[in-house]
Amino acid sequence: MRVKNFFPTAWHLNRIEMENLKTNERFLFHCGRWLSKRDGDKQIIRELPAQGPGINKPLPVIKYHVDLYTGSRRGAGTDANVFINIFDDIGDTGEYSSTNKNKFERKNVDKFVIEAVSLKQIKKIRIGHDGTGPDAGWFLDKVVVRPEDIHYEEATFICNQWLVTDEDDGLIVRELSLGFAGQPLDKTTYNVT
Repeated sequence: MRVKNFFPTAWHLNRIEMENLKTNERFLFHCGRWLSKRDGDKQIIRELPAQGPGINKPLPVIKYHVDLYTGSRRGAGTDANVFINIFDDIGDTGEYSSTNKNKFERKNVDKFVIEAVSLKQIKKIRIGHDGTGPDAGWFLDKVVVRPEDIHYEEATFICNQWLVTDEDDGLIVRELSLGFAGQPLDKTTYNVT
């Protein structure tokens, strides 16, 4: 279960109990953490694996280390609120946002951690910003996602494009897949006669 605190006040969530009224089965979702922009680890979204009848082995919650590489072009940085969502074939991490105005500067690598239920094999990301602020445009070089669990591989997503309304294609949100068209292709030699 994904839980988000939409309110400005802090919320310490112990657990959620859910009951199926038809079968009377009860499911527990333990948290024991803050959903707050001020308290604890300052996260407002939590992933809670289910425990209950028929769930022998709940999916683990793992950490994803995310590195965002802002390009070196003039004006590449952004003051907008940046967000990312990581996907596999059957699920996603949910949309995680950063509202730190001092991040995402030209030639910088910004690092943060997303906690979410384990994704088996990362396939794509959805990344963008909200377009706010006078310097909202952002030139994103690439994104590297490293699951903390050593059983899963690091994933690199090449963007090498502007996320701005008045450059390139005007998009401020992009879906990037592994093997994205912006990545260099292998060289092939052809003989044309």
